[in-house]
Amino acid sequence: DIGTFTKVRGNSTIEVTFNGRLYVESMAAAASGAVFELRIDNVATTNGRARASLRDTEVGGGGVPASITGIFTGLSAGAHTVSMWIQGAFGGGTKALLDPGCWETDHVVIKEIK
Repeated sequence: DIGTFTKVRGNSTIEVTFNGRLYVESMAAAASGAVFELRIDNVATTNGRARASLRDTEVGGGGVPASITGIFTGLSAGAHTVSMWIQGAFGGGTKALLDPGCWETDHVVIKEIK
């Protein structure tokens, strides 16, 4: 989980943007990369995709800068949680995280659109 917000209107649309660094320290031998996906309440958007990927050649180092935006509809008014899910591609990865080095420069912007 990377943040929470309160939705005011039941019939509005939520736009969520993550800006930061994605990092995978190591991957299984058969893996070809990892996919990072922005979600609300553990559910992916149904309006396209809110994803970024790292290839196996980008594993390690200082991470990769990324911006991910997702448009979410059908959410009820009230409290919600924003999270980043990570899935290995063809074999998986280990120790995937955001903001390697703890620079605290990653941020999430949430817009409620009437």
